[in-house]
Amino acid sequence: MTTNSLLSDSLIISGIRDSLFYRLVAGRAEILFLCLVVFLVPLIPVPISALLILATGLIFLLKGRLSLRQVAGLPLFKQVLVFWCVMLLYSVFSVVPVQSLQVTALYGIFILFYFMCRIEIGDGRRLRLLAASFLASVAVQSLIGLYQNFVSVPLVDPSWVDVKEFPEIMVRVFGTLDNPNILAQYLVPGIVLGTGLFLQERRPGLRLLSLAAAGLAAYCLYFTWSRGGILALGAALALFLALYNRRLFLAAVFLGVLAVAFKPALLTNRLASITNIQDTSIAYRFIIWSIAFNIIRDFWFSGVGVGTAAFRYVYDRFYTIYGVTAMHTHDFFIELLVEIGVFGFLIFLWLLASYFISGLRRVFRMESGPARTVTIASLAGMAGYLVQGITEQPWYNFKMVFLFWFLLTLGHGQGDGSPVCAGTSPDRGGQPDKGTRGQGDGSSVSGHRTEGQDRGQRGQRGGQRDGSSA
Repeated sequence: MTTNSLLSDSLIISGIRDSLFYRLVAGRAEILFLCLVVFLVPLIPVPISALLILATGLIFLLKGRLSLRQVAGLPLFKQVLVFWCVMLLYSVFSVVPVQSLQVTALYGIFILFYFMCRIEIGDGRRLRLLAASFLASVAVQSLIGLYQNFVSVPLVDPSWVDVKEFPEIMVRVFGTLDNPNILAQYLVPGIVLGTGLFLQERRPGLRLLSLAAAGLAAYCLYFTWSRGGILALGAALALFLALYNRRLFLAAVFLGVLAVAFKPALLTNRLASITNIQDTSIAYRFIIWSIAFNIIRDFWFSGVGVGTAAFRYVYDRFYTIYGVTAMHTHDFFIELLVEIGVFGFLIFLWLLASYFISGLRRVFRMESGPARTVTIASLAGMAGYLVQGITEQPWYNFKMVFLFWFLLTLGHGQGDGSPVCAGTSPDRGGQPDKGTRGQGDGSSVSGHRTEGQDRGQRGQRGGQRDGSSA
């Protein structure tokens, strides 16, 4: 090999190392892969998503960032571990153990994603990157739904709407999630997060993008005609505004009361039909729920096993009603009772209670800023997720299982938390009072370093980066 070729090769290598792409990727592979997963999961087949998460896990392992010691110190580690072990136990003794073990293994991959996110989120910027990736995915999903409503116009499935009650509803959009109620449940956290970042961000471009994502998602939600989705959105927005700024909450309640008079008649009738037991969808759910309670009575301790396959096995053989088919119970909580029994359900409630209690504590400690807003939005989004779970069983769609663990990730904000500055007023959405203005989003009392200080110190180290992106 000649000297010229060696020189040429060294120049190429040097050029690659100096390139913008290399500087962006080097040291940032973990967060980039995590963001890619968040964006792609709703859009690609579940097996590919699982492989992508495992590939991300391999990167963490190769960099020595996925040790047992690191994972054991993460938020909710005990609760998550016990919950998964309970699912594993009930899978072994399931009525269909092979199928249940496959489902539990996939749940474990999603839990691995949760652990990796918690390890990676060390500051507010990484948290915002994950939130932005989710909003981008929500926007794409919304565009797909709107395309279905205005362009492709797929015929509505007769099981999705009572055509006698609502002959006007010719289309219910479902995006890539195969069901309009599931799409609505996916969009609600995105609407809340986009609204929150619109209220919080000071940069006009980011505010506009956040508002656009939230607006697209809300518009798409309308065309799902999901009654549970509308109620879930109302509950999620109410909780978000109550935590973010009580004055905004009161104003929103007032505007909401005024808006009732201007709601489209079809939407009003659709919401009112929730209490109409003559509606075929409502009547069907009551039938399935009554059967599910019979199963719970007989399998209250052991459950039938993890996954909807276990429910279908038991239902088809022992509890079926002629002419009534059921893939699941159409209720998240009832389904869990059926699958993992009373003991497993109590473990799940323990996980949820720990999530909300620790998340709320962080909210009241954190200083106003994007990290606090994302935390509040994820708590509210999870509340909406659970509210809609009363009328739908989201975990039959594994993409919604992923969303559950992703919301758990965001609900704990950035890794170290940010205490509230002295003089901060909760009534003003955590905005600093006079005397504390001018402090950065990452500043706090008692000498905690701000993000600005961190950036300055990194600059003094010769422009080296810490693996996050602004």
